[in-house]
Amino acid sequence: MEGDIYLLELSRYLHLNPIRIKPHKGKGFAEQRRVLEKYRWSSLRGYLKASERESWVNYDEVLGQVGGSRSRYRQFIEEGVEGGYDTPWEKLKGQVILGREEFVRKLKRKTIGKASAREQPSMKVIEAVRPDDVLRKVSRKLGIKSAELVGKRPARRDWRALVMEMMYRHGRVGQGEIGRRMGGLDYSTVSRERKRLRERMAVDRALKRLVEKAERSLNQR
Repeated sequence: MEGDIYLLELSRYLHLNPIRIKPHKGKGFAEQRRVLEKYRWSSLRGYLKASERESWVNYDEVLGQVGGSRSRYRQFIEEGVEGGYDTPWEKLKGQVILGREEFVRKLKRKTIGKASAREQPSMKVIEAVRPDDVLRKVSRKLGIKSAELVGKRPARRDWRALVMEMMYRHGRVGQGEIGRRMGGLDYSTVSRERKRLRERMAVDRALKRLVEKAERSLNQR
């Protein structure tokens, strides 16, 4: 596993553990937030308040991923409580590697270069698609210019969210990076739009088929 963008997701995954179990799992947002803030066996309190810091915890590594801001980390945690989140394990490639394109490519050269796909079948899915290529391929599949999907007010909001979802799944970049590539969006906007896409797919079969079509096009490489 590589650090940086995945460290932030992993940190949230661990900090939300207390509300995944009964009796807290079914509680409302406000109650779950209180549980997290008061949970004595978690380092979360030190991430949210400087006065709660523990001397043996290195907070800077994770907080650095959100500009060193405790308020932004709180927002990141609350988004996970209220709207759900993706676990870091969903982005494993070949069930063995978690990291960005450069990291995976470097590791592949060192460990996979001499082995065939038949000898290591789980490695066939390791290679990432460059985010720009994701945008280009999905735009072409949709029959629309890439520029029409980039920006804060695109002509087709669902299609922009589709591209961001495919970047997350196939480009192995974090939501902050996706936001930058999609026209200067905040990572929280990317998270919110991806969640909205999943909700829309549950009731819109045509959109679901479109997402599946884009997924297949990116898998054929």
